[in-house]
Amino acid sequence: MSAAAPLPESIDPSLEEAPAWKNIDGTWRQVHGSFPSRGLSIEWHDFSNPEALDWGRSFHPGSLEICLNFSGQAAVGEGKAERAVGPQQVAFYTSSRDRAGGSREAGHLHRFFTLELSAAFLRAQFEGLADGLRSDVLGFMENPERARPVLEVDAMAPALLSARLHLLEPPVSPHGRALWYQSKATEILSHLLFEPEPSAELFCHRHLRLNRAFNAVSAKTLSVNSAAFAKASALRAGRRASPEIASPA
Repeated sequence: MSAAAPLPESIDPSLEEAPAWKNIDGTWRQVHGSFPSRGLSIEWHDFSNPEALDWGRSFHPGSLEICLNFSGQAAVGEGKAERAVGPQQVAFYTSSRDRAGGSREAGHLHRFFTLELSAAFLRAQFEGLADGLRSDVLGFMENPERARPVLEVDAMAPALLSARLHLLEPPVSPHGRALWYQSKATEILSHLLFEPEPSAELFCHRHLRLNRAFNAVSAKTLSVNSAAFAKASALRAGRRASPEIASPA
């Protein structure tokens, strides 16, 4: 195994989360922002770990964090509230003054992006747009210290699964990257932090439901047709087996 990767020059080693990554075999890279100064930090992680990692050490107290987990097995929360986070899943969660618990299992290749967001940053983004926001997210925005914890894990939608390449290599001039990252962060927030419409149904869920319905109808049709065919075959066989009746002279 190679030696632990040094901290990238773009990250200040004095940042409070730096110790969480000092022993990883791989990469931790801040691609945009700064949580302490801007309330937004977008970070890329690509590493393996021979031992379980205390991921919670990297969480900022008073933050809402989004994890786009492309590979590797993790967990967020503590006790009965703990939730597993698997490959191709997205998790978002808040960290109180005491930090949320989090871990990354040993022996995995962990590849994931995190967006670390302050309540002040979220308030600025959602000013005048709070209608439809999740109630727990609104509570965090209004009072991070007293809000009930937010913890949600779900499958990543195709739009989020395809975001990795552009987040690593933005398709814009270096001079426009700060604006691009800002808009990309807003796009990700719009995917995750609003309540779904009551009748809304994800395309993948609808596709699966329709497939199941189609298969059920097809199986029923096949069963009915098979029964009709068997009945017709039995009738034909019965006619062939019946003795011929002679016509009267």
